[in-house]
Amino acid sequence: MTIDTILIGGAGIIGLLQAYRLQKQWPKAQITLCDPQGFPARNASALAGGMLAPYSEAEFLPSAFVQIGLMALNEWEIIARETKTPFFHRKGSLFVAHSSDSHSMARAIAHFNDKKCPYTYLDEQKITEIEPDLAKNFSKALYFEDEGHLSPKNAIKSLLKTLKHVQFIQKPLKTVRNTQDFDWIIDCTGYTPEHQNNTPQISTKNKATMNENLRGVKGETLTVRNPEFSLTRPVRLMHPRYPLYIIPRDDHHFMVGATIIESPDEAFTLRSNMELSSALYTLHDSFANTEIIEYNAGIRPAYPDNLPRIIIDKDSRTISCNGVFRHGYLLGPIMANVVADYMAGHHNPYIDHFTKDETDAGDNQRAA
Repeated sequence: MTIDTILIGGAGIIGLLQAYRLQKQWPKAQITLCDPQGFPARNASALAGGMLAPYSEAEFLPSAFVQIGLMALNEWEIIARETKTPFFHRKGSLFVAHSSDSHSMARAIAHFNDKKCPYTYLDEQKITEIEPDLAKNFSKALYFEDEGHLSPKNAIKSLLKTLKHVQFIQKPLKTVRNTQDFDWIIDCTGYTPEHQNNTPQISTKNKATMNENLRGVKGETLTVRNPEFSLTRPVRLMHPRYPLYIIPRDDHHFMVGATIIESPDEAFTLRSNMELSSALYTLHDSFANTEIIEYNAGIRPAYPDNLPRIIIDKDSRTISCNGVFRHGYLLGPIMANVVADYMAGHHNPYIDHFTKDETDAGDNQRAA
């Protein structure tokens, strides 16, 4: 199928992966990527943790999406190799809990067993062997060997460098789409102020394509530098209100996040600062004197069931990719493949999982 012009709205990780994938599919097509915040844009993708942990996220994802996440890990490995940038790491991840939260660990084990998530139970000796700085405060851990993580900022920069035949326009999607006709329009704008008022992002007869049920969920992160502590893989720490993760960065930098707050307000709160800081201190007491590098808050787009949607309107030749919640990096590569295959007239085995209506029942739906 010949496609000459493609417009992509949104330079978050979903839009960038779409541009990257479509450029490979149609190297001669004129692809336009627009975002009012520029390139790179300061959005939820730029502020994300970059955990690629489908098993650890099994509590938030149906089993089908866990498998899709595993496929995405392979895709990220290919992307890192093609872009010749070492932003991707596949060293697994750890799941830990303090002794006071042993009941939470027991519940998690039961959940992972029920979901048939493969993990290795580590005692204190095994923890010392792979993450010695954790052994001081933790004598038990679950090790998910197949998981990974990446640096969002480096991944975004790497993808932008590869988009050599893409036109960049620093304007909103609705402004650019009115200037000319495009063979296809891919809306990856995530959550915008218009969604707060249920303003349609795609004007068609299909009510579902209006994204009227999209909401903003705030995620806050704290980045610190601690030369006295070392970590080679992400650690998921049990928390009474939400799952916390600690991710290693270069030069003894660590990111801790992320809250899940039902709010489109981008302010970083004092309460979150205290909780994230306390989590770091309980991980290792050397964080008491750590240097705070930055703290951020980003608004993640989510539908009522917190699962992503690919909404296709054939009449306007518009595709909406939205609602990735906290799983943009985990599910983005497969979403890009699904869209590219659909536009090319090919069947993708995962398309049904992304295009199901939100009223569908079954394993692909869960409570928000």
